[in-house]
Amino acid sequence: ERLESRREGRTKFAGDLSDIGVVDLVQTIDLNRKSGIVHIVNRDGRRGAIFFREGQVIDAEVGRLSGAEAMYRLFSWSDGQFEVEFKPIRRRDVIDLPSAALLMEGMRRLDEWTRLLENLPALDSVVEVDVHVLAEQLVDLPDEMTAFVRLPAGPRRVRAVSAESATPST
Repeated sequence: ERLESRREGRTKFAGDLSDIGVVDLVQTIDLNRKSGIVHIVNRDGRRGAIFFREGQVIDAEVGRLSGAEAMYRLFSWSDGQFEVEFKPIRRRDVIDLPSAALLMEGMRRLDEWTRLLENLPALDSVVEVDVHVLAEQLVDLPDEMTAFVRLPAGPRRVRAVSAESATPST
């Protein structure tokens, strides 16, 4: 009886993303059909949250992103801490994909981001877009790069611009 009551009283657990990644958390929650929130803080201090009901991810938030786009961003976070809070969730379902489909799309986008990184300068580089040069070369840029280069307003670090884009970033 003591073991059972102790188990029911436990409403949180926490850890490092380097030990248990976001993908593993989503799979574990799905398998155990739990409800609650995963609070995440990455190595840069940025915060995100994943909301789940009966094992199904129903929404996510990180910065200006929400829903599936936020979830895809969170899949790329590999350093930081998480805390899972088990509790009933009263929130509108924004994500209606099954966990497996969400994970597959997230991994596809992460692969795409990795390929995109090969063509970008270092993430700590400062970038400033020359609108005249951009206008001349816009047609030759891939779609994901076009959305990326339109974001900077003045000189900014590549990491900051990628944090605002819908593409995954580290």
